[in-house]
Amino acid sequence: MRDSFDAPVLRQDVLDIKDLHIGQKLEGVVRNVVDFGAFVDIGIHEDGLIHISHMSKQFIKHPSQVVSVGDLVTVWVKKIDVEREKVNLSLVARMNLTEYVRQVSLEDFGREFRHRAEWNSRLQTTGGRFFPKDRHLDFNPKIYQVFGLEVFRKIVRHELCHYHLYDQGKGYRHKDLAFKQLLQQVDGLRFTPPLPDRTRRVKRIYLYQCPHCGQEYRRKRKIDLKKYACGRCRSRLQFLEMRQE
Repeated sequence: MRDSFDAPVLRQDVLDIKDLHIGQKLEGVVRNVVDFGAFVDIGIHEDGLIHISHMSKQFIKHPSQVVSVGDLVTVWVKKIDVEREKVNLSLVARMNLTEYVRQVSLEDFGREFRHRAEWNSRLQTTGGRFFPKDRHLDFNPKIYQVFGLEVFRKIVRHELCHYHLYDQGKGYRHKDLAFKQLLQQVDGLRFTPPLPDRTRRVKRIYLYQCPHCGQEYRRKRKIDLKKYACGRCRSRLQFLEMRQE
């Protein structure tokens, strides 16, 4: 019989810190509460930190006013430092990307952005993409993670050049003079800066399986089977083996 209990749902697409992206929504368990925040187990090797300033929209004196050890929480990824293996989380809903693009559009172009913007983790070498068919914009979250908001804003300007020139019926492609001139005018990036080598090096893999539905999970460290549930059917998991890879 399947057990019924509250536990964070493991995600098959999140195995490592490099699988995270800014704004990503996750479930986790509070492992420790300190004066400046709380550390949360989100199912990867590194615990994420929720700083006290990102626990509530209202002022609080101590994190214990909001969370306790063992609490199941929903968090959003705020900042990722792959080299230092640090993840900053927030209990407050993530930044609305569409609203941010609208802000940049008004401040840097003096024009409204009337469509939607989305994170697309499948983008590899490009920072963003404009889709003339429905005029939405895609952005590469890895650019934000690695280079920060200053560089990311210049990528947003680049895609907004495509967007606004297309909207005005002008040359919006990279080869067009109108595009080159507007990009220079708003100080947008012509080329996306190269991302560092992010080849995954995994030495140990712990395998878990759900006996109810058969779903398997690969993790870089052991997990507490009392805390985590199958993401497919929410049954308890079983440990299979540890592999060297």
